[in-house]
Amino acid sequence: MARPPVKPEPFRVEWLTVHPERPPIASDPRWWWRGSFYVGRETKHVPIGRATREEAGRLAAEVVAKGKPAGAPAAAALPAVRTVRDLVEAWVAHQLARSEAHDIAPRSYLAYKASATRLVSSKRTPTLGDVPTADLTEAEVEAYMLARARDRADGSRGDAHKTINDDVSVLLMAWKWGRVRGRRYCPAVDLDVHWLKPRPVRTRVTPTRDHLEALIPHLRPRYALLVSLMSAAGARIGEIAALEWADVDLEAGVMVLGRHEGAAKTGARETPIEPEIVELLRDWYSRPPERPPRGAAPSEAIRGRWVLGVQPVTAVSLFVSRYLPPACAAAGLERFTSHGIRRWATDEMGRSDVEPATGASLQGHSAAEAARRYRVPTLADKRVAVRRARLGVVRRS
Repeated sequence: MARPPVKPEPFRVEWLTVHPERPPIASDPRWWWRGSFYVGRETKHVPIGRATREEAGRLAAEVVAKGKPAGAPAAAALPAVRTVRDLVEAWVAHQLARSEAHDIAPRSYLAYKASATRLVSSKRTPTLGDVPTADLTEAEVEAYMLARARDRADGSRGDAHKTINDDVSVLLMAWKWGRVRGRRYCPAVDLDVHWLKPRPVRTRVTPTRDHLEALIPHLRPRYALLVSLMSAAGARIGEIAALEWADVDLEAGVMVLGRHEGAAKTGARETPIEPEIVELLRDWYSRPPERPPRGAAPSEAIRGRWVLGVQPVTAVSLFVSRYLPPACAAAGLERFTSHGIRRWATDEMGRSDVEPATGASLQGHSAAEAARRYRVPTLADKRVAVRRARLGVVRRS
């Protein structure tokens, strides 16, 4: 069997990124190329045609010479990239521009930035910041990963394998981005690292209904409402944090989740809510705004837009890091994460014989994904299944 043709590298000509899209055919051994650029959140395409890489470069230059289409981004000045720090900082600046253009969610940009910071400037762990891009190899990246995973001299544990893998994923994304922009950014070398095997994690704690009822009195009203809405919809914490009053119909008892920026994974979906939750929202809407423990109060525009009355990033970060852990301790509960509330909703629907497709639709998943990632049957669930199916009853008494 003939080997498949080697796919050429994409490249960039000012505002136009040129990609090889279709492989050679019997009548023409050249790849078919296409150019693309962003206009706001929309990607525009320009056909280049079948050509060698050099021919595609000349054709792309002719397209660029005809003038920049309305809305195409201006050609950015190419900074000097000598080290991994230079490359990662240039890539993070590009991600910031994408976030401002609503091409990626703000939280995605923040996650990228945090990983980039750990890669190039950390006081506790080794970094790759000063390594020249021309000298970076797979062996050096893997040695860096192992060094971060190793327990430290002060007795503290090394970084979690998943965190290290996520950070190196960001490095590889920046490397791929740099290669598209030519040797000025990165040498034409593939980096294919061996990922660290995830460490065994502690058992995922899924709260019960009694646990949630015991937790809510120990939370500030804003975050008690957050827990109530998450449990009412089986939603992700980010979906509730980004919920706007414009997406809530209290008369119909429906709220629409997934309309916020960065929700392309599931899209918008209607979620019915029980009368008790409707009354909870009415009461929250009419009560005086909650004062923050410190700092300036949210503006009228923020309080009038988001249901929780604060910006989504603030709601998520404060609940997860500041309010949920001490509330669990005060209620005498084993600590669980915000995602445990979502798993609880999945389990409750499973125990109530809700049709899997309906339950998955409420949570914005396929039925198979919801069962695989969120449904965690307990020993009691298994006992009920055995009893209902009369497993083991193979003869008459």
